[in-house]
Amino acid sequence: MNIRAGEVVFKIQVLPHKKFVRDGDNLKLTQEITLKQALLGFKITIKHLDGHEVDIEKSIGEVTQPGEVMRISDEGMPKYGMSSEKGDLLVTFKVRNPGSLNSK
Repeated sequence: MNIRAGEVVFKIQVLPHKKFVRDGDNLKLTQEITLKQALLGFKITIKHLDGHEVDIEKSIGEVTQPGEVMRISDEGMPKYGMSSEKGDLLVTFKVRNPGSLNSK
């Protein structure tokens, strides 16, 4: 590495997060939902990286397919050089099937 006097060099290491994965300016999240939620709709609130809450909602009658991806605009990472603009949050749904079925 060729460093001139007075220069400051930063080495940044990005640590993995337990919920979010960065993809450029976008953030990816896998959200598990129940079969009932997938068939009948749901409203889930998730805590974002900075602590604010994001509502994820599907109305009654909108069936959620396993592996379906929902794009939530402006909930990703700030764009380089344009901190007022953000990427998107991409939520992939994982549908948890019940071990058995009953009349309820």
